[in-house]
Amino acid sequence: MWWLVLLACGSDPVGQPDPDGSPDPSTSSEEAQPTETSDVEPVMLSAVEQLNRTSMALRGIRPSIEELDAVAASADALPGIVDGYLQSDHFGATIRDLYAETLRIRWEGMALPANGDLEGTDMVDIFTSMSEEPLRLIEHIVMSDLPLTDALIVDQVFVDEVASLMYGFQTYDDGSGGVQSLQWEDERPRAGFLSANALWIRHASNGSNYHRARANLLADALLCEDFLSRDVPITGTVDLSDDAAVAEAVSTLPECVSCHQALDPLAAHLWGFKKQTESGQVANAYMMGCTGPGNDCYPLTGQYTEDKTGEWRMRDLRGPSYYGQESSDLTDLGGLVADDPRFSLCTAQRFYAFMGGVGLDEIPLATAAELQSTFIDSGFDAKALARAVVLHPDFLTASSPDPEVDATLPGLLAVTPEQHARMIEDLTGFRWLSDTDAESLRCNRCWGEIDRSLNNGYGFHAMSGGTDGYRITRSVDTITPIKVLFASALAEEAAAAVIIADFDEGASRLLGDVEGLTAEAEIRDVLSGVFRRTLGVEATEADVDGLYALYAGAFSRSGDRREGWSVAIAALLQHPRILFY
Repeated sequence: MWWLVLLACGSDPVGQPDPDGSPDPSTSSEEAQPTETSDVEPVMLSAVEQLNRTSMALRGIRPSIEELDAVAASADALPGIVDGYLQSDHFGATIRDLYAETLRIRWEGMALPANGDLEGTDMVDIFTSMSEEPLRLIEHIVMSDLPLTDALIVDQVFVDEVASLMYGFQTYDDGSGGVQSLQWEDERPRAGFLSANALWIRHASNGSNYHRARANLLADALLCEDFLSRDVPITGTVDLSDDAAVAEAVSTLPECVSCHQALDPLAAHLWGFKKQTESGQVANAYMMGCTGPGNDCYPLTGQYTEDKTGEWRMRDLRGPSYYGQESSDLTDLGGLVADDPRFSLCTAQRFYAFMGGVGLDEIPLATAAELQSTFIDSGFDAKALARAVVLHPDFLTASSPDPEVDATLPGLLAVTPEQHARMIEDLTGFRWLSDTDAESLRCNRCWGEIDRSLNNGYGFHAMSGGTDGYRITRSVDTITPIKVLFASALAEEAAAAVIIADFDEGASRLLGDVEGLTAEAEIRDVLSGVFRRTLGVEATEADVDGLYALYAGAFSRSGDRREGWSVAIAALLQHPRILFY
């Protein structure tokens, strides 16, 4: 593979000290200084490496040449550049990615079929409409500089044409189309994304679970209080197949009460939401002519029913409350979560864990508390929190002489599939889109044109390190053989596409005007510039030598200079630095 060739070139590994053992002197930014001193100081990332890390963490793309020049001139330029990143659409996409993983909502199995009013709609559009519904609200709150707590309390939902047909929004403006900001038109309590249909379609309440799994999702995602992680001894004396025995146990056995006295009152807030809405239910409803009991044909107007909110009483379960505080409905719950100190701490932890590629339990409490204070002092501004994360000394430290400290540092970060796809598109304009209709056997389950980087059913998203929202709930922070193979294939496709764009369409995406270049010195200059733009670091002479050898070899074999450029770019796009930052 071409990346093996380039791996032997002369670029210094990310985060390594200079050969004499001293840290890079360019790391003088006031916001990136180590918090502790010792006989041997922590090794900070160089100014350029800090820029690459913050750009990838916040946007999923490489910094521009102008930004690289700015930090090369002064490491103190980084905070100002970060402020610009926080205003970009790419940061909004990162926020959606963060909460998609937190809420485990991008599970393709939740997509409902293309029957009735949605006949002829591609499954990818149905899935995107459903899964992005709550994520668009959170993104809007963040990018509008509103307190993140608003995402738990506002009366707002973002609806596209598919969702308007699926849920029956009468206020959707068909003439304008696109994604529109609306309000729910039924009697459900208003609680930001907690009121979202998609969240509860994705997280069904099966059998006699009585919304407990849904409640645990909220506790885990928003408070970092996963009931399933509690160390509770289980005696094995309860017949779990007997609903009556289980109901008695959760009210009387101490080991059961220890969890259920808090979990069940959380779950009681959710009784108005339909327990399950699955693809098979909708398909069967249409087979029955939309006349059966509990009609599940579109529009799905029965996702929330006020009359069912008190059904916990019929099963002799605990009523709504919030860890002992009085509460009555989902609106109360959203406000109580927003006011809970655990929400601000958990949010700080999740931002750092997601951007730093570490587990929640690997974040030092002092770091989490510091970020929590910044978040609270900013008025729950998610941008301020993200800024504090990427400019935190721990985030910008390559290694520490203290093994315990070193184990908590982000280390070398691997790109997620979302970052990888976004970076390749930004560099080349290429997305690996494929039409899957020919691969589908059922016309109401045709996915249409999907992005191979981001789809699990027909693409390589989970296989290349992403989540599937169901079984795989956290991105893989290492490089796997399949990820390398996928990166190789994606690089070759993107290289071919950018050659067409630059040569035939005059797009100047990556190479600029090189069609008439024949002199070796000029070609080497272009390769050096493309190396810097693509990988975010200055090319060494050995780097350029390796690239030129690939270019010249391909040109010699084919007699086509385009082939030479394509091979060189394909090599760069699968360089190890593409997969790490």
